[in-house]
Amino acid sequence: MLLIRCPYCGPRPEIEFAYGGEAHIARPQSPALLDDDQWAEFLFLRSNPKGVHCERWRHLHGCARFFNAIRDTLSDVQPQAADQVNEMLKALNQQSEVDIEKDLIGSLGDEWAYFTDPAIGGRGIASLTVVNHLKDPATFERSMVKMQDFVLQQIEQQMGPGQKPQIHFQTVKIDGMNIHYLAVPLISPSWVVHDGMLYVAGFPQVAAAAARRGASAENSIRKNAAFVAMHERLGRPADYAQLSLPTLPVVWNTV
Repeated sequence: MLLIRCPYCGPRPEIEFAYGGEAHIARPQSPALLDDDQWAEFLFLRSNPKGVHCERWRHLHGCARFFNAIRDTLSDVQPQAADQVNEMLKALNQQSEVDIEKDLIGSLGDEWAYFTDPAIGGRGIASLTVVNHLKDPATFERSMVKMQDFVLQQIEQQMGPGQKPQIHFQTVKIDGMNIHYLAVPLISPSWVVHDGMLYVAGFPQVAAAAARRGASAENSIRKNAAFVAMHERLGRPADYAQLSLPTLPVVWNTV
């Protein structure tokens, strides 16, 4: 638990406070001039540093005042936390032969997105796909495969003699892409690197379909004239669904 120093009441346990997000986020001076991307950046995008971070807190069960605080995200939870994390990462790096911070985390890009597509996985979480624009696709894929092998080796070592793990990491080639997935019942968490992008989905076929669509030159619904017209008529909302009945295929005939 954090021990937070309220400037009005002194040090108090974290349970007395409410987190108010990153500090020093200024409201735009001309809101009417902002486009959707700029509004999204103001409302949702925040820094998440490893180290010193400026935050807003409210002493909810105390003086009820807001205040700014500077916190070290590594060491403020526990004084030895930073050293413990570094020692753990060092041991994992040596055992797995993968530099987790440099080769895995460092290869991830700053841009993330997620979407669902009923055409490739139905409606709901089954078609959920997470996408990242990788900084170093080759290093990420090579390091991720090594890490998979290391995890499986650790599981096997923890099991008794004669026992075999019930999970396996598999790789299947679909349309020239190497789809990596965890073979377990009900769901098979999958990932693929294609054209510099990382696609993560719950099933290999969903990851493959998302990667194919992402690589297509005609992959954006923003190029659809009907979509653009509807978007403008509705005032460019952030979220809505469109169903065009005239374009639906005929699936039965009446007599």
